[in-house]
Amino acid sequence: MNTARRLAAFVLVSSLAISAFGCAAPAAEDDAEAGQDAVSGQAKTAYQGNVAGVDVMMRLERTGSALRGTYFYVKEGKTIDLEGRVDGTRVTLTEKVSGKTTGTFAGTLATGGAITGTWTGANGRAQRFALDVIRPGSAPQGKAILATRKAEIKGAACKATLEYPEVFGLADPAVEQKANEAILAAARPDGYTEAEPCFDRIDVETHASIVVHDKGILSISIAKETSGGAYPAHSLTPANISLTTGKNLGFKDLFTADSYRKVSVVARAMLAARAATTEDAEERGMIEDQLTRTYVEHIENGSIAVQVKPEGLELSVFNELPHAIQALDDGLLLRWQNLTTLLASDAEILPLAGQ
Repeated sequence: MNTARRLAAFVLVSSLAISAFGCAAPAAEDDAEAGQDAVSGQAKTAYQGNVAGVDVMMRLERTGSALRGTYFYVKEGKTIDLEGRVDGTRVTLTEKVSGKTTGTFAGTLATGGAITGTWTGANGRAQRFALDVIRPGSAPQGKAILATRKAEIKGAACKATLEYPEVFGLADPAVEQKANEAILAAARPDGYTEAEPCFDRIDVETHASIVVHDKGILSISIAKETSGGAYPAHSLTPANISLTTGKNLGFKDLFTADSYRKVSVVARAMLAARAATTEDAEERGMIEDQLTRTYVEHIENGSIAVQVKPEGLELSVFNELPHAIQALDDGLLLRWQNLTTLLASDAEILPLAGQ
């Protein structure tokens, strides 16, 4: 992998809290009719707007008159918890960070769904806020409304610091939730558990970059770097999110099993061409031997990492290689025009491939 790519891939970020969103059945109370109008019969609603002129995104879940949710300032991405209630057109919310109250919202709910009013910080200073509903299907066709989230997950002996995008505005809220869960799963460290979020008790930082965002596909490259040990360890995790189904699309979702062998033949040829232009005899031997064997093995069992790119599909075994030879793997780009007969007939990336 060339130096410029590695430096771009492993930009380190710092960040703060994390959130996950679930679904709830619609509330049905006569005294909350305006609230139901505001969310088109849904009990969970996404908003975008501003607090004191600063852009925010919010999700609220309603059960009867009770409200629960989270919001974050777009520039910071830090989760702030919310609890409150709606009484007729009156909305009140209390915000908390790490269990400590940091502010309150007092607002009015309009029939169309907007909420406006006053936010008061812990210092007692009052500021205006305004929120508009992000209605299902409001994102541009084939795309989503995106916002960057930042998260810090602490374990007993380490912490994971994450950066990843959150999706809003899809036509189906269930698909939106599934997509966000898939993105978060990809952004978490390998081997993540709630009890111990970091592999081998070593701190890890991740950074997500958008590769493709078009025609129903959100392709994200997630770079992960661990600190500690003899040297830092790097990995690259691709996430190819379908904005139609919410699924993270892997190699097996894009190719039929009977095409795996054909893809491996193409990969062998590409690696042979790369080896032929490599002057260093030792590097040439590693490309012809270990790198080629690793590619063929993971292609033919369907486990190879694949990243959707504007020009085609990039295959990679970077994470499968010993640290000492990872720099040899720049990925193999299979261009769309060469994939016509290889992709599955129901692959969700066909519109990107021009098929």
